[in-house]
Amino acid sequence: MRVLLVEDDAMIGESLREALRGQGFAADWVRDGRAADAALSTERFDAVLLDLGLPQRSGLDVLKAPRARRRAKSRGAGARSCCRRASFRCCTR
Repeated sequence: MRVLLVEDDAMIGESLREALRGQGFAADWVRDGRAADAALSTERFDAVLLDLGLPQRSGLDVLKAPRARRRAKSRGAGARSCCRRASFRCCTR
């Protein structure tokens, strides 16, 4: 399982990365919100451990970015307005 660890504190980040690796996880560690956003937009991860108080971009903004990208893709693909509700996908396209 591949995990993205997003933590700006070196002591916490190193400890978490070593603990994850010790449990058999592949752990990629980035230290700020922009690096997290870049990693999430170019790589696939099974899980993300995310600090909310990050430099350069908050953890909450990092969480919002993938959802915004998915919404933009679905609008570009001709999704109906009825399909844009949060958890509903239209089956009658």
